[in-house]
Amino acid sequence: MPTTAPEAHGGSTGARSPYAEPVRRSLRQWVVLGVIVVLMSTTCVFLGRWQWHRHEARQAEIAQIEDNYNAEPVAFDTLLSTTHPMSPADVWRPITVAGHYLVDATALLRNRPWSDGAGFHVLVPFETDTGTMLIIDRGFITGLDAPEVGQIAAPATGPVQVTVRLRLDEPASTRGTVGNQVYAINTAQVLTAGGLDPRSPATTGAYGVLVSEVPAAAANLIALPVPDTDPRSHLSYAFQWWVFAAGMVVMFVIVVRREQRGRRVTLDDILTTVTSSGDEPGPNRPAWGGGSRTRDRHADETDEDSQIETQLRR
Repeated sequence: MPTTAPEAHGGSTGARSPYAEPVRRSLRQWVVLGVIVVLMSTTCVFLGRWQWHRHEARQAEIAQIEDNYNAEPVAFDTLLSTTHPMSPADVWRPITVAGHYLVDATALLRNRPWSDGAGFHVLVPFETDTGTMLIIDRGFITGLDAPEVGQIAAPATGPVQVTVRLRLDEPASTRGTVGNQVYAINTAQVLTAGGLDPRSPATTGAYGVLVSEVPAAAANLIALPVPDTDPRSHLSYAFQWWVFAAGMVVMFVIVVRREQRGRRVTLDDILTTVTSSGDEPGPNRPAWGGGSRTRDRHADETDEDSQIETQLRR
Protein backbone atom coordinates (compact mmCIF):
# COMPACT_ATOMS: atom_id res chain seq x y z
CA MET A 1 0.00 0.00 0.00
CA PRO A 2 1.55 3.34 -1.00
CA THR A 3 2.57 5.67 1.72
CA THR A 4 0.36 8.72 2.08
CA ALA A 5 1.86 12.18 2.09
CA PRO A 6 1.33 12.88 5.82
CA GLU A 7 2.99 9.57 6.77
CA ALA A 8 5.85 10.18 4.34
CA HIS A 9 6.60 13.55 5.94
CA GLY A 10 6.41 12.58 9.57
CA GLY A 11 2.70 13.43 9.90
CA SER A 12 1.89 10.21 11.82
CA THR A 13 1.79 10.34 15.61
CA GLY A 14 4.70 7.91 15.98
CA ALA A 15 7.04 9.63 13.50
CA ARG A 16 9.15 12.66 14.23
CA SER A 17 10.18 15.03 11.46
CA PRO A 18 13.94 15.59 11.19
CA TYR A 19 13.14 19.30 10.63
CA ALA A 20 11.20 19.81 13.88
CA GLU A 21 14.21 20.30 16.18
CA PRO A 22 15.96 22.92 13.95
CA VAL A 23 12.64 24.80 13.71
CA ARG A 24 12.23 24.81 17.49
CA ARG A 25 15.84 25.89 17.98
CA SER A 26 15.41 28.71 15.47
CA LEU A 27 12.17 29.79 17.17
CA ARG A 28 13.95 30.05 20.54
CA GLN A 29 16.64 32.19 18.98
CA TRP A 30 14.07 34.55 17.48
CA VAL A 31 12.23 34.83 20.79
CA VAL A 32 15.44 35.73 22.63
CA LEU A 33 16.34 38.28 19.96
CA GLY A 34 12.83 39.73 20.13
CA VAL A 35 13.07 40.17 23.90
CA ILE A 36 16.43 41.92 23.52
CA VAL A 37 15.00 44.27 20.87
CA VAL A 38 12.02 45.10 23.11
CA LEU A 39 14.27 45.86 26.09
CA MET A 40 16.67 48.00 24.08
CA SER A 41 13.94 49.93 22.27
CA THR A 42 12.12 50.54 25.57
CA THR A 43 15.34 51.86 27.08
CA CYS A 44 15.77 54.20 24.12
CA VAL A 45 12.20 55.46 24.53
CA PHE A 46 12.81 56.33 28.19
CA LEU A 47 16.13 57.99 27.36
CA GLY A 48 14.32 60.07 24.76
CA ARG A 49 11.69 61.08 27.33
CA TRP A 50 14.46 62.07 29.75
CA GLN A 51 16.08 64.30 27.13
CA TRP A 52 12.65 65.73 26.25
CA HIS A 53 12.02 66.71 29.89
CA ARG A 54 15.47 68.31 30.02
CA HIS A 55 14.57 70.26 26.88
CA GLU A 56 11.33 71.47 28.45
CA ALA A 57 13.13 72.49 31.65
CA ARG A 58 15.75 74.37 29.64
CA GLN A 59 13.08 76.16 27.59
CA ALA A 60 11.34 77.23 30.81
CA GLU A 61 14.66 78.50 32.18
CA ILE A 62 15.33 80.50 29.00
CA ALA A 63 11.83 81.98 29.05
CA GLN A 64 12.34 83.08 32.68
CA ILE A 65 15.66 84.74 31.84
CA GLU A 66 14.11 86.58 28.89
CA ASP A 67 11.13 87.74 30.96
CA ASN A 68 13.03 88.79 34.11
CA TYR A 69 16.51 89.87 33.09
CA ASN A 70 15.56 93.22 31.54
CA ALA A 71 12.41 93.85 33.57
CA GLU A 72 11.93 97.14 35.40
CA PRO A 73 13.47 97.09 38.90
CA VAL A 74 11.09 96.85 41.85
CA ALA A 75 11.56 97.72 45.51
CA PHE A 76 13.55 95.36 47.71
CA ASP A 77 10.74 94.50 50.12
CA THR A 78 8.40 93.66 47.24
CA LEU A 79 10.16 90.33 46.62
CA LEU A 80 12.36 89.68 49.68
CA SER A 81 11.92 89.29 53.40
CA THR A 82 13.78 87.81 56.33
CA THR A 83 11.14 85.15 56.97
CA HIS A 84 10.06 83.78 53.57
CA PRO A 85 12.33 82.35 50.86
CA MET A 86 12.48 84.09 47.54
CA SER A 87 10.24 82.54 44.89
CA PRO A 88 12.17 80.69 42.15
CA ALA A 89 9.97 82.56 39.66
CA ASP A 90 11.76 85.81 40.66
CA VAL A 91 15.26 84.64 39.71
CA TRP A 92 16.99 87.35 37.62
CA ARG A 93 14.39 89.98 38.63
CA PRO A 94 16.05 93.40 39.26
CA ILE A 95 15.42 95.15 42.56
CA THR A 96 16.61 98.42 44.05
CA VAL A 97 17.62 98.83 47.67
CA ALA A 98 19.25 101.53 49.78
CA GLY A 99 21.80 100.94 52.51
CA HIS A 100 25.56 100.62 52.90
CA TYR A 101 28.27 98.03 52.22
CA LEU A 102 30.12 96.22 55.00
CA VAL A 103 33.44 96.18 53.15
CA ASP A 104 35.43 94.71 56.04
CA ALA A 105 33.17 91.61 55.87
CA THR A 106 34.01 90.91 52.21
CA ALA A 107 34.24 87.22 51.30
CA LEU A 108 35.69 85.58 48.20
CA LEU A 109 34.07 82.74 46.28
CA ARG A 110 37.03 80.67 45.17
CA ASN A 111 37.86 78.50 42.16
CA ARG A 112 35.18 79.69 39.78
CA PRO A 113 35.92 79.31 36.03
CA TRP A 114 36.32 82.27 33.72
CA SER A 115 36.97 82.61 30.00
CA ASP A 116 40.63 83.31 30.68
CA GLY A 117 41.04 80.86 33.55
CA ALA A 118 39.90 80.76 37.16
CA GLY A 119 39.37 83.46 39.75
CA PHE A 120 37.17 84.75 42.57
CA HIS A 121 33.75 86.32 42.94
CA VAL A 122 33.75 89.28 45.34
CA LEU A 123 30.87 88.92 47.82
CA VAL A 124 30.11 91.92 50.02
CA PRO A 125 27.35 92.00 52.67
CA PHE A 126 25.00 94.95 52.17
CA GLU A 127 22.99 96.21 55.16
CA THR A 128 19.74 97.77 54.02
CA ASP A 129 18.14 100.77 55.66
CA THR A 130 15.71 98.35 57.35
CA GLY A 131 18.56 96.34 58.91
CA THR A 132 18.37 93.32 56.59
CA MET A 133 21.57 91.76 55.24
CA LEU A 134 21.78 91.09 51.51
CA ILE A 135 24.84 89.42 49.99
CA ILE A 136 25.86 91.19 46.77
CA ASP A 137 28.12 89.63 44.17
CA ARG A 138 29.96 92.71 42.96
CA GLY A 139 31.95 91.04 40.19
CA PHE A 140 34.96 88.91 39.34
CA ILE A 141 38.71 89.10 39.83
CA THR A 142 41.11 86.82 37.99
CA GLY A 143 44.03 84.90 39.40
CA LEU A 144 44.74 81.78 41.38
CA ASP A 145 45.90 83.58 44.54
CA ALA A 146 43.32 85.33 46.69
CA PRO A 147 44.10 89.03 47.21
CA GLU A 148 43.73 90.86 50.51
CA VAL A 149 40.45 92.72 50.97
CA GLY A 150 42.29 96.05 50.86
CA GLN A 151 43.66 95.21 47.40
CA ILE A 152 40.20 94.74 45.88
CA ALA A 153 38.41 97.65 44.20
CA ALA A 154 36.06 98.82 46.92
CA PRO A 155 32.55 100.27 46.57
CA ALA A 156 31.64 103.77 47.66
CA THR A 157 31.45 104.34 51.38
CA GLY A 158 28.39 105.67 53.12
CA PRO A 159 24.80 105.44 51.89
CA VAL A 160 24.44 103.74 48.52
CA GLN A 161 21.51 102.80 46.37
CA VAL A 162 22.12 99.63 44.42
CA THR A 163 20.29 97.73 41.71
CA VAL A 164 20.87 93.98 41.71
CA ARG A 165 19.42 90.93 39.97
CA LEU A 166 18.21 88.24 42.33
CA ARG A 167 19.66 84.76 42.43
CA LEU A 168 18.86 81.75 44.59
CA ASP A 169 21.36 80.81 47.27
CA GLU A 170 23.56 77.88 46.39
CA PRO A 171 23.44 74.87 48.72
CA ALA A 172 25.85 75.22 51.63
CA SER A 173 29.22 73.65 50.88
CA THR A 174 30.22 70.68 53.00
CA ARG A 175 33.75 72.12 53.09
CA GLY A 176 32.57 75.16 55.01
CA THR A 177 34.80 78.25 54.85
CA VAL A 178 38.56 78.86 54.69
CA GLY A 179 39.40 82.22 56.23
CA ASN A 180 37.37 84.75 54.24
CA GLN A 181 36.88 82.32 51.35
CA VAL A 182 33.84 80.22 50.60
CA TYR A 183 33.05 77.41 48.17
CA ALA A 184 29.40 78.37 47.56
CA ILE A 185 27.33 81.55 47.51
CA ASN A 186 25.31 80.70 50.58
CA THR A 187 24.20 83.64 52.74
CA ALA A 188 24.99 82.03 56.09
CA GLN A 189 28.44 80.82 54.99
CA VAL A 190 29.31 84.18 53.40
CA LEU A 191 28.39 86.01 56.62
CA THR A 192 30.49 83.53 58.61
CA ALA A 193 33.50 83.98 56.28
CA GLY A 194 33.16 87.75 56.66
CA GLY A 195 33.22 87.53 60.44
CA LEU A 196 29.51 88.30 60.90
CA ASP A 197 26.92 86.38 62.84
CA PRO A 198 25.16 83.99 60.40
CA ARG A 199 22.02 84.45 62.51
CA SER A 200 21.89 88.14 61.59
CA PRO A 201 18.63 89.27 59.96
CA ALA A 202 19.25 88.44 56.33
CA THR A 203 17.43 87.56 53.17
CA THR A 204 16.22 83.98 53.06
CA GLY A 205 17.70 81.90 50.28
CA ALA A 206 18.65 84.79 47.99
CA TYR A 207 21.54 87.04 47.02
CA GLY A 208 22.00 89.75 44.39
CA VAL A 209 24.28 90.23 41.37
CA LEU A 210 25.29 93.86 41.00
CA VAL A 211 23.83 95.84 38.10
CA SER A 212 24.57 99.42 39.16
CA GLU A 213 25.17 101.55 42.24
CA VAL A 214 24.81 105.23 43.10
CA PRO A 215 27.26 106.68 43.84
CA ALA A 216 29.45 104.52 41.64
CA ALA A 217 32.66 102.91 42.86
CA ALA A 218 35.97 104.47 41.96
CA ALA A 219 37.03 101.27 40.16
CA ASN A 220 34.91 98.47 38.84
CA LEU A 221 35.41 94.74 38.98
CA ILE A 222 34.91 92.46 35.97
CA ALA A 223 31.16 92.29 35.37
CA LEU A 224 29.58 88.84 35.44
CA PRO A 225 28.44 87.58 32.02
CA VAL A 226 24.89 87.65 30.72
CA PRO A 227 23.18 84.33 31.50
CA ASP A 228 23.42 81.69 28.82
CA THR A 229 20.25 81.18 26.74
CA ASP A 230 21.55 78.44 24.47
CA PRO A 231 18.82 75.75 24.24
CA ARG A 232 21.51 73.07 23.90
CA SER A 233 20.95 69.74 22.16
CA HIS A 234 18.37 68.04 24.39
CA LEU A 235 15.65 68.09 21.72
CA SER A 236 17.82 66.55 19.01
CA TYR A 237 19.06 63.91 21.45
CA ALA A 238 15.47 63.02 22.33
CA PHE A 239 14.56 62.45 18.67
CA GLN A 240 17.75 60.46 18.12
CA TRP A 241 16.85 58.08 20.94
CA TRP A 242 13.33 57.66 19.57
CA VAL A 243 14.66 57.02 16.06
CA PHE A 244 16.96 54.34 17.49
CA ALA A 245 13.98 52.71 19.24
CA ALA A 246 11.84 52.68 16.10
CA GLY A 247 14.77 51.60 13.92
CA MET A 248 15.49 48.51 16.03
CA VAL A 249 11.86 47.38 15.84
CA VAL A 250 11.67 47.98 12.08
CA MET A 251 14.92 46.10 11.44
CA PHE A 252 13.74 43.19 13.58
CA VAL A 253 10.49 42.97 11.59
CA ILE A 254 12.37 43.11 8.26
CA VAL A 255 14.80 40.37 9.31
CA VAL A 256 11.96 38.15 10.54
CA ARG A 257 10.02 38.56 7.28
CA ARG A 258 13.08 37.72 5.21
CA GLU A 259 13.71 34.66 7.34
CA GLN A 260 10.11 33.56 6.88
CA ARG A 261 10.30 33.93 3.11
CA GLY A 262 13.56 31.97 2.99
CA ARG A 263 12.16 29.22 5.24
CA ARG A 264 8.96 28.95 3.16
CA VAL A 265 10.95 28.39 -0.06
CA THR A 266 13.14 25.77 1.61
CA LEU A 267 10.21 23.81 3.05
CA ASP A 268 8.40 23.89 -0.31
CA ASP A 269 11.48 22.39 -1.96
CA ILE A 270 11.74 19.69 0.69
CA LEU A 271 8.07 18.77 0.43
CA THR A 272 8.25 18.61 -3.35
CA THR A 273 11.31 16.35 -3.20
CA VAL A 274 9.83 14.03 -0.58
CA THR A 275 6.54 13.73 -2.43
CA SER A 276 8.32 12.90 -5.70
CA SER A 277 10.67 10.29 -4.21
CA GLY A 278 8.14 8.69 -1.84
CA ASP A 279 10.52 8.90 1.10
CA GLU A 280 12.15 11.48 3.34
CA PRO A 281 15.72 12.51 2.57
CA GLY A 282 18.29 10.49 4.40
CA PRO A 283 22.06 10.40 4.68
CA ASN A 284 22.41 8.62 1.32
CA ARG A 285 19.67 10.50 -0.48
CA PRO A 286 19.95 14.10 -1.65
CA ALA A 287 17.55 16.51 0.07
CA TRP A 288 16.58 18.49 -3.04
CA GLY A 289 15.62 17.08 -6.44
CA GLY A 290 17.21 13.64 -5.95
CA GLY A 291 13.98 11.66 -6.59
CA SER A 292 13.00 13.87 -9.48
CA ARG A 293 16.32 13.34 -11.26
CA THR A 294 16.06 9.53 -10.79
CA ARG A 295 12.55 9.46 -12.21
CA ASP A 296 13.63 11.51 -15.26
CA ARG A 297 16.56 9.17 -15.95
CA HIS A 298 14.23 6.09 -15.91
CA ALA A 299 11.86 7.83 -18.31
CA ASP A 300 14.71 8.57 -20.74
CA GLU A 301 15.84 4.91 -20.70
CA THR A 302 12.29 3.71 -21.44
CA ASP A 303 12.03 6.06 -24.44
CA GLU A 304 15.33 4.79 -25.83
CA ASP A 305 14.19 1.14 -25.53
CA SER A 306 10.96 1.93 -27.38
CA GLN A 307 12.87 3.62 -30.22
CA ILE A 308 15.21 0.60 -30.60
CA GLU A 309 12.29 -1.88 -30.76
CA THR A 310 10.60 0.21 -33.43
CA GLN A 311 13.73 0.21 -35.60
CA LEU A 312 14.11 -3.62 -35.32
CA ARG A 313 10.50 -4.28 -36.41
CA ARG A 314 11.15 -2.33 -39.58
